[in-house]
Amino acid sequence: MPQVFGAQDARSDVLKAVIAQVNNLVLATLGTEAHGYPHTEFGLPAADATTVQEGLNFLMCLYGNWDEHCMTDVLHKNIDLTNVKADGAAVSPTTKALGIASATKFKALANAHFTQGAGATNVHYADESASITAADAVESGTKPHEALSANLDEDDPTNEATLIAYTIKLQTKWALHLADTDAHEIADTSNTLTASAAPESTAECITVLNELKGDHNTHRSENGVHYVDDTGNAVTADNADDEASAITLAIDIHDSLNGHMNASVDYLFVTLCGDIRTQLATHLANAFSGTEMIRMTP
Repeated sequence: MPQVFGAQDARSDVLKAVIAQVNNLVLATLGTEAHGYPHTEFGLPAADATTVQEGLNFLMCLYGNWDEHCMTDVLHKNIDLTNVKADGAAVSPTTKALGIASATKFKALANAHFTQGAGATNVHYADESASITAADAVESGTKPHEALSANLDEDDPTNEATLIAYTIKLQTKWALHLADTDAHEIADTSNTLTASAAPESTAECITVLNELKGDHNTHRSENGVHYVDDTGNAVTADNADDEASAITLAIDIHDSLNGHMNASVDYLFVTLCGDIRTQLATHLANAFSGTEMIRMTP
């Protein structure tokens, strides 16, 4: 691949301008990557956030490095002054409320920056496929739940033994969810299971699951429990009357309960932070490698 020429000691503004033009011409000819070299100094976390605090830590990294990325000329064909955080009024995310505002703003800034693709006056040397598609973070009190709850992640049952184990996990998770006052405005004491003993047969699973279906569907709009009612995530499978229908119902409860618990402010915030990190990592790596060009010292 052709080398991109630079200067280790740029002694004058004229020389720097000439070298920048040479770099631009060569990279424009290559034209297969978005950036002149990988922006490895950005310092992104290696993994997506799983908690609100990890999301805030990531956003602080983003807050400190975003403008430098947009305005580094050896990375880009033209610097991006349109999508710097000052222009977008992104805020330093020191609290969850500020983090929600910051994540939503950075989603818009990053997507706008990504779309500054190839073209004489555009920012990048080649078009970019990165795109942040996660839903916007939302303010507290606008989703049924506030806090993030750990999802159930069980393999689907296939026989009586696995159905029994699966149903016991549902019972346990249900009791924890109803009592979770970090997620709810108040605990839900109206939809506790009367069939609370661990089942030991398919027949006992059927009793638990049929009751749990009704309790779950009522809980979604239980008066005073949620910040707003959950209008989705209903269990729609028929009541069980044999092993096969019990398995179908148990899986529907599992998936609907996960959907219900994820209807939370924290879940949307953490998910959006993860998508921003993943897409930004893709964007920063979309570059000619360090061995294919020589950086110009400012």
